[in-house]
Amino acid sequence: MAKVFVLQENASAQPAEPSTQVQRPPSWRWTLLAGAGAVVGVAILTASLWAVFKSPKEYEALPGRPLLEQSGPEFRDDQVGLRFDPPVNWSMQSRATAPPDKEGNERTLVKYKRLIAGLKPGWLRVGVASADPNKSLEDLVKARFPGAEWKLAGPPEPIMIKGVPAVRATFSGMMNPEQTAARPFRTEIVGVRRGMLVIFFSGTYEADDPKCQERIRKAVASADFTKE
Repeated sequence: MAKVFVLQENASAQPAEPSTQVQRPPSWRWTLLAGAGAVVGVAILTASLWAVFKSPKEYEALPGRPLLEQSGPEFRDDQVGLRFDPPVNWSMQSRATAPPDKEGNERTLVKYKRLIAGLKPGWLRVGVASADPNKSLEDLVKARFPGAEWKLAGPPEPIMIKGVPAVRATFSGMMNPEQTAARPFRTEIVGVRRGMLVIFFSGTYEADDPKCQERIRKAVASADFTKE
């Protein structure tokens, strides 16, 4: 009698049926988010490259307290009879006027400050004062010490501003504008007599900053005096 062998197949040995799930295309929302993320990434990369490789000659104003706005590139005071070009990109910090018949002993006409990132500080103050006609312009200028411990850096020198006689005196002293450490500064004071008044240009800069000194001198040399 023949024996019949029945082989029982193992279920695990059967090949797996192919998945019946259908791959759906990505949602439009995911496509939009992915596109926005790519745009933001490119913008961040571009800004980073610009910050690293931008020209060192491109400066930007530092944040600080509100400054005055100028109506034009020049400064003009018709009461005193003065016009000049302030240093380029310097900020006006103060300006004052007074009635022509009430000229006090001394007052500030305008004050500028260098507030440019990457550059050292500097100031240009222009004032007007009643002056003793019996005193020489040299004596009036060299008596205007910026501080108690400041010293004359040399004898005052006569100069001309567009044909108008003037005197310039240079003072040296220590300043600590950032409240970090005191360092040497220079202040150049230029006096110009106009009748019973004297107009004083006072420019202050760090002793090792010839560019700032050049900007101040250029502004003073641009002055026009419209009253005798």
